[in-house]
Amino acid sequence: MFNQEDRKRLMTLLHRVGVEEVRGVIFTELNDRYSERHRVYHTAGHIRHCLAEFKQVKDMLINPDAVELAIWFHDAIFVPGASDNEVRSAEFSQEILWRGYVSDELRARVLSLIMATKHDGKLSPSDPDAIMMADIDLSSLGAYPQMFDENAQRLRREMCLSNEKFFKRQAIFLVNLFQRDSIYGTDFFYEKYERQARKNIERFALRAGVAIR
Repeated sequence: MFNQEDRKRLMTLLHRVGVEEVRGVIFTELNDRYSERHRVYHTAGHIRHCLAEFKQVKDMLINPDAVELAIWFHDAIFVPGASDNEVRSAEFSQEILWRGYVSDELRARVLSLIMATKHDGKLSPSDPDAIMMADIDLSSLGAYPQMFDENAQRLRREMCLSNEKFFKRQAIFLVNLFQRDSIYGTDFFYEKYERQARKNIERFALRAGVAIR
């Protein structure tokens, strides 16, 4: 659940992009989503983590308000095991921001940034904000080992899977990231997290019995 500090931050952001009357409604909508009982990892805590990472790179972004909005909305819809959570979250953002009379241009930018969190390798080098958005979402992969393992167990519980099924399924996703030239697309996150993220994924894949190469 979000706290008053979170609320103030979102209210300030929405005011900055021209939303007035429905700011409280938007906060309530998001708070309700991220407080759903089935969530264990994709909660307000994940959004706070992403916002903390965002704060460190804000000055590097072309449109920081769009990225910050995308962070708030990128996991608004989460159905365990569904393959279209990003798409549905992006659509949800459009509906909610439309109510606040956010410009078509900004809404379209938020949509594309949320879609960057699909991590399907289709990001254009000409869209640095999308690359940064993807890196922010993946930043937890570079956590120290104990936190990485705790996050993995939160994900497992959220997906209602046994350890064996979860590790096999998640390892496939992580190994696909590992096999890229780099997990992170920006210099900032590469230097900060790449080495630890690769160590974490190697250890995870070994436990799952999934070949890393």
